[in-house]
Amino acid sequence: MTGALTTRTSEEPSGAAPSVEADGRRHVMRGLSARAGRPSRDPQPGITAAFRVGILAVALVLLLVSQPSPLAALWVLPLIVTELYLRGRGLSDRQLAALAYWWVATSALAVFFTGGGHSAMLPGILVGTFLAGLALGTDGVLVASGIASALLLTVWGVGYRELAEPAQQYLGTCAEWVLLGVCVGLAGQWIGRRQAGPDGEAAERYAEARALLNQLRSVTSHLPGSLDVATTSEVLLEECLGICQAKTGAVLVNAGGGNLVPMALQGARRVPWRSPASGSGPLQRAWESGQPVLDVRQPDESDTGPGQSRRQGSSLLVLPILSPDGVLGLVAVQPSAQQAPTSDVIDRVRATVERYAVPLETAQLFETVRAASTVEERSRLAHDMHDGVAQDLVYIGFELDLLRSRVARLDPALGDSVAELRHRTTRIISDIRGSITDLRSSRSVERGLGAALTSFVRNAGAAGQLSIHLTLDESAFRMPADVEVELLRLAQEFTSLATNESDARNLWVTLVVEPPVAYLRLDHDGAATDVATSLTGAAHRIEALGGTLTVVRVRPTGMSAEAMVGGSADDDQHLAG
Repeated sequence: MTGALTTRTSEEPSGAAPSVEADGRRHVMRGLSARAGRPSRDPQPGITAAFRVGILAVALVLLLVSQPSPLAALWVLPLIVTELYLRGRGLSDRQLAALAYWWVATSALAVFFTGGGHSAMLPGILVGTFLAGLALGTDGVLVASGIASALLLTVWGVGYRELAEPAQQYLGTCAEWVLLGVCVGLAGQWIGRRQAGPDGEAAERYAEARALLNQLRSVTSHLPGSLDVATTSEVLLEECLGICQAKTGAVLVNAGGGNLVPMALQGARRVPWRSPASGSGPLQRAWESGQPVLDVRQPDESDTGPGQSRRQGSSLLVLPILSPDGVLGLVAVQPSAQQAPTSDVIDRVRATVERYAVPLETAQLFETVRAASTVEERSRLAHDMHDGVAQDLVYIGFELDLLRSRVARLDPALGDSVAELRHRTTRIISDIRGSITDLRSSRSVERGLGAALTSFVRNAGAAGQLSIHLTLDESAFRMPADVEVELLRLAQEFTSLATNESDARNLWVTLVVEPPVAYLRLDHDGAATDVATSLTGAAHRIEALGGTLTVVRVRPTGMSAEAMVGGSADDDQHLAG
């Protein structure tokens, strides 16, 4: 139901600066790359390496002194070769964990062959658990301790007859060293966490998120349907209409607080029924009861006078889309009264709705996760812009004011140049503030587009000394969140033009919301800016939603912008009228 109106705004120049969203994506990717390539949580790699080499030196000396055969000292050789290979190299967490397991395995095997409970290789178990705690935390400590215990028991079980000391003494000593290794490993975990700090914890969360997203990608590649809420709703509605042999119906998805968004609509331009949030009716009864509701109205058979028509009969079948957490939405199908659905048809439609409940809930959850990650990053980027470049430009503006006041006395022409530079700086500051507002606007429509727009224009009017003329006509149904956000952003950009570039005195705002159609008109009486470049970004964003944006000059002064999302030219004339 999208329109085909012509947007009279020019294409973005090829040399235009990249958008704030693109800068944000590049910033995120740089942050992720830095975190992915960060070294391990080893606080001092040189000190840790010296600790390992010291243990090796002590073990080597003790083995040469205490063992009858110098060949026992060969058990230290694999660890010495490893340390020589790793000398001067930075290790990632994964490499550090592999080194920890190598130390544990080599030391545990060597214990049995180098003196049992009196072996000089027992401290090597402490080194391995400590490194495992640094790299992998508690899980690494438990795995390293498990490897040591398993190898110590295995080699003892195979060759206990060759052991000179009693079994009880050997096993007791080994158990003491393993428990001591657990304690040392937990100390390593604590040191690793202190070293990681907030960046390390963020990197761990990103790593967990990456693993989950990889699983999601693997699972979704085998799904029979889509993870798009609108697509899933359209397929569900098509099947329900086919079962009931009806032409009019809608899938209304819960947007929170009992507000419903029509994600699929057929047979009507508007949702022709009363919202559960606005009054009693079949939709409200189905919403509150969680059960299918069939509302049948018989035709009026009473006599009518000349020129009067009889009321036609109708029926409406409403089924809730249920999940363990509550009602996801409603499916409404409107056959004629003569073809009111039977109990068998209702059961078939109900089974279809139940079959699509899980796919629809999954698609909605996926959309929530994607929106949440976007909102978080946009909020962080807005905060960085506000506390960074915006504050610096404000300081530069103050300095330019001071410079202009001094220069104007000596050279009026130079003073005018400085004044023009100050004016350009003010425009840049205004643009940055607008971008910050855009980045934060995704949180501004939780109460609905009308409430958010009213609050914004009221504040803008007070700050810019504008007389606001606001007309609202909102349905009880809601538009999709992305549509509401983009229309609010359009109003913010247009108001910024009216306040900062056109010296307007009046701002007219008209909003009509009749889902799935929304119409927004904005007018001001100031000087018209360059139509070829004004609101170009907003036009592209609205076109991406299937809508249109028309920006024109108003004679003798002023500008007008009309946005339509989800409708046609006929809808435009109807809503504008």
